[in-house]
Amino acid sequence: MVKKFYNSSKISQILCLIIPIFNWITEIIVRFSAMIHRPHFDNIVMFILSLLLGQFIGYIDLLVVAILGGKFIFMKI
Repeated sequence: MVKKFYNSSKISQILCLIIPIFNWITEIIVRFSAMIHRPHFDNIVMFILSLLLGQFIGYIDLLVVAILGGKFIFMKI
């Protein structure tokens, strides 16, 4: 799921992260996928935090993806 998200266009990535509830769901799915594929400490902690603070982390990721063109914060894939 992580690679599918990153292979999609920037417009679709931004739309997935700008809609509030969809933002949180996208954040959880992408973080869970990263945690399953690479169970690094950072991925596990960020998955747990995204369950609790998913909206907030999602909007930070929106800024990172939209402005910097980078990947999600603190994710090792």
